[in-house]
Amino acid sequence: MKISIKNHKSIEGNLNDNLMDLFKNNQLSLEAPCGGKGLCGKCKVRIIKGQANNITHEEKNILSSDEINNGVRLACLTHPVSDIDVEILNWKETNGNILSYGYMPEFNYNPPLKSVIVKKGDLDFSNNLSIEEVINNKLNIKSSISLEVMKNLSNVVCDSDEIEVVLHNDDIIYVGSKSLNNSIYGICVDIGTTTVVASLVNVYTGEEINSLSSINPQKNYGLDVLTRIDYCNKDGGLKTLQSLIIDCINNLISDLCVENGIDKDRIFEVVISANSTMNHVFLGVDPKTLGKAPYSTVFRHGRIENNKDFNLNINSLGKIYIIPSVSSYIGADIVSGIVVTSLNKRNDKVLFIDIGTNGEIVLSYKGGLLCCSCAAGPALEGMNISCGMRGETGAIEKVKIDNNGVKIEVIGDEVTPSGVCGSGIMDIVGELRRNGLINNKGRFKTKDDLTKEGLENLNHIIIEEPSRGIILHNNQCKSIVFTQKDLRQVQLSKGAILSGFYGLLNYIEMPMESLEQVIIAGQFGSHLTKESLINIGLIPDVLKDKITYVGNSSKAGAIMALLSKDIRFEMDRIIKDIEYVELSTLDGYDKLFTKCLKF
Repeated sequence: MKISIKNHKSIEGNLNDNLMDLFKNNQLSLEAPCGGKGLCGKCKVRIIKGQANNITHEEKNILSSDEINNGVRLACLTHPVSDIDVEILNWKETNGNILSYGYMPEFNYNPPLKSVIVKKGDLDFSNNLSIEEVINNKLNIKSSISLEVMKNLSNVVCDSDEIEVVLHNDDIIYVGSKSLNNSIYGICVDIGTTTVVASLVNVYTGEEINSLSSINPQKNYGLDVLTRIDYCNKDGGLKTLQSLIIDCINNLISDLCVENGIDKDRIFEVVISANSTMNHVFLGVDPKTLGKAPYSTVFRHGRIENNKDFNLNINSLGKIYIIPSVSSYIGADIVSGIVVTSLNKRNDKVLFIDIGTNGEIVLSYKGGLLCCSCAAGPALEGMNISCGMRGETGAIEKVKIDNNGVKIEVIGDEVTPSGVCGSGIMDIVGELRRNGLINNKGRFKTKDDLTKEGLENLNHIIIEEPSRGIILHNNQCKSIVFTQKDLRQVQLSKGAILSGFYGLLNYIEMPMESLEQVIIAGQFGSHLTKESLINIGLIPDVLKDKITYVGNSSKAGAIMALLSKDIRFEMDRIIKDIEYVELSTLDGYDKLFTKCLKF
């Protein structure tokens, strides 16, 4: 059976396969936040010619009548029954706006990785000592040399006047002839659920040479960790997701090497900072228990692995360090954030928030640390929103509402809007609240309501059919509408994070006003203004002047771990000392959550 894709290639498929699986099997990237379950409505296609199974009940609930009449279907629920011509709607290949920078404090430089040059004339081969023993004696260490290194040791010693020995925690991992480039390098990787950032670092100087980023290719199998954990339960699912992230990292490393003229064999370590699910998937460890009872990680301490087991694009004898995690939903990325902001060393009262799908929160007080994770969902990042999208070309990123209507700013030059990204969604809700277009329960007011309140000049902004909402952009091709259902999704996310915020404070009976600083971290949080955070009610107004931004603290923590054994020790100590608070077990949490839903 032949599937012809408009403006693209033709592929072959079987009758039993749905279009989503056929696309994936042919390396065609199609977004599926729900993992192909027919829930998110993002995988829209239009059937131009040919026959498919009858439209499903799920599709009727998601697609508009106009879309159905024009042949629009969901790829994950569409099974061709003949040769078929289709068009993939809203298809984009882009990396979007991905945050790579991050604040970094001063720290003790003592990298686990170091290179030592040994002159052959200085080696003492008396008393029938082996080459292994002679090198150990010269360096005053006791390290067994791996078989991989040993195989070429005779050639190196015979052919070289100067020998380079690379050590990792005083273990010999490489012996070779002295290189023209004396520097050795490391790669620091922040693996997020949505994005991946990799930095090339000179271990000798501590300089971050360059940083590149990419969309996490696992997004096609679900935009949240629970959907990906579920996918791992399928036959070959874990291997598929692991291969995707390793390929992604390898591509970033290759590009970093080419752009900066670095030989990959001079890279001897990769440091991984990620949430707990991404850490498990990268290592090929089944993450099932992260999403089901006993809701426990398989491992959480820092790990050192051999590159030969992963084939990353670095020296084959190199090492991979996995930063430790606290729990199933407080990962290595948050441990990195704690180190970067020195939360574990402070005596003041500081709240650290990584605004994202999990909504991780850490509270520092009197030298102690509390943490929790909120099921915020991806709505604040533009997912689970009918008009939502990532921060890429065509996304509405700023919204202003006044008596004249809705004013928008779009990413890209003179681009027709395609949807709304997270910062735009925050603006919409903040503006709806500021202009009195919604009530404190999160419902759009009717036009009659607005008239009674003396706000009839705003009536033209509100629509009531087919569902209540606000039109952000309208043209003959597509209307971008923010609906009551979308508002509810944002409200649930806001309620989850705010209740986590208050839950930690209540746990130690700390008044909110006593907080001295609120740190906003992460990819999404960095794009939010203080005004947006306050207007939506995510952060109470009294804390406005205490808000600071730390940027990509996950990647910054990975760089610190690459360059300091002390930092690695500190990270292991943090996961032992920090207290995890399960919000659902707190007295009165249900009432607190309900209260935090109000605008």
